[in-house]
Amino acid sequence: MAANAGSMFQYWKRFDLQELQRELDTTATQLANRQDESEQSRKKLIDQSREFKKNTPEDLRKQVAPLLKSFQGEIDALSRRSKEAEAAFLNVYKRLIDVPDPVPVLDLAQQLHVKVQKMHDIETENLKLRETLDEYNKEFAEVKNQEVTVKALKERVREYEQNLKSQAETLAHETKLQLHNDYSEKERKLQESQESLASKLEEADHKTQTLQSALEATQAELFDLKAKYDEESTAKGDEIEMVMTDLERANQRAEAAEREAESLREHLTSSNKTLQLANQKTPDTSLEVELSSKEQEVELSSKEREMTQLLEDVQRLQTSLTKLRESSANQISSLQEQLHLKSNTLKELEEKLQQQADYEEVKKELSILKSMEFPTDGSVQDSSKPLEVLLLEKNRSLQSETASLRIANNELSGSAGRKGKEAEPQQTPPTPQAPLTCPLPGRRPRGTPGKKRQAEEVDTAEVARQVKEQLIKHNIGQRVFGHYVLGLSQGSVSEILARPKPWSKLTVRGKEPFAKMKHFLSDQQNILALRSIQGRQRDVSYCKTT
Repeated sequence: MAANAGSMFQYWKRFDLQELQRELDTTATQLANRQDESEQSRKKLIDQSREFKKNTPEDLRKQVAPLLKSFQGEIDALSRRSKEAEAAFLNVYKRLIDVPDPVPVLDLAQQLHVKVQKMHDIETENLKLRETLDEYNKEFAEVKNQEVTVKALKERVREYEQNLKSQAETLAHETKLQLHNDYSEKERKLQESQESLASKLEEADHKTQTLQSALEATQAELFDLKAKYDEESTAKGDEIEMVMTDLERANQRAEAAEREAESLREHLTSSNKTLQLANQKTPDTSLEVELSSKEQEVELSSKEREMTQLLEDVQRLQTSLTKLRESSANQISSLQEQLHLKSNTLKELEEKLQQQADYEEVKKELSILKSMEFPTDGSVQDSSKPLEVLLLEKNRSLQSETASLRIANNELSGSAGRKGKEAEPQQTPPTPQAPLTCPLPGRRPRGTPGKKRQAEEVDTAEVARQVKEQLIKHNIGQRVFGHYVLGLSQGSVSEILARPKPWSKLTVRGKEPFAKMKHFLSDQQNILALRSIQGRQRDVSYCKTT
């Protein structure tokens, strides 16, 4: 139904009845005007035909009469058809001209249909809401009936809470015992590590001394080798220079002998020529010339023998020179190899010494820390004691102090329990057995100050101010200060120094950092030791980054 109404509305909207009525009205007006024009033209045509009959001869009228009749009949037929069409048009026009436009009515009907559909949906939703409301009413009635069950569940929840509290207390007690055992185990391991550190320090000292002696022996041997090498090289150089001078002299003598032999040959040839000339002239002079030529030949042969001897000497000197050079080169290469080996050994020893170059610094820091934690009170015997003995004595004294503090804490907590008030010792658990307080590098110092320092009244604000001034003056970080002096993190140290609480409002554990800071400020050696540790850590971090 809704689809038919919508399609009908769209059809009549596209049909546009009002526009059609306007077009029909215009067409009707045009038809009326044309009818008037047609009547006038008809009358005019009748008048013209009458005049044509009057003015036209009889013969011509008879000839044209059939044509005029047929033409008149055709015009009459067209006129009748036109009148019938106009009558039909006017009939349709009369019926449609007053018909109202159904588009507004159809639009209103469509809107009403949409509203009816919405009303139907609202009624359906109301039915669903009523059903839901009935269900809620039923559930509410059931909930009222379940109040008894809720009370029972609350009682069970209380029982569970009580059981959980008892279990939590048991678990806390077990955890406390476990922590105490772990703390004792860590204390034992700390003592063992300190003992091993002391033994390693002694071993490092022994190794350093051994390496130092080996280095000195190697350096002495290296110096001896260098001196021997220099002596042999100078001796070989002198010997080579002597051989070279002898060789040069022999060469000079050979050249002089060659020149002399050449001059003798020239003189002999000239003598032979003169002898031939003399033979031609006189026989006496020829005899003298022959004698002189024989003497020259003998002298020439002696010079040639001397020259061959000199050449043999030159060859012998050259062979000896080559042998000497080869032996010198072999000796030089062997000495260079020995020198290279000794240099490598020396470099290795120097690297080992470089790796242990901080031995004196570590030894100095240990002595400073020893003086910080174990003051000698002017006695020579305490200063001569080894570090292990001092640590054990310090540990025993701290254990006795811890036991006395634990007893005092238990007494205070018992008296506070009888009075029914919460006291500060109840807020802090009993202090476990105190470990060693020797702040070795890389370990966090722990421990409890003595009873004498705890009993003293300390101006916390003044102590915090002095500590900040010393840290800024010596360029010491709060992290290093907290790690080696207070045994706290950097955040805790910053909080304590920025907002120190009054001494009377602090707990026993809260007073410990201020007592340690006061003890730290009492001796300048403590500040110097901490500054040296800060410098070492910066050097190590710089080496790692580079």
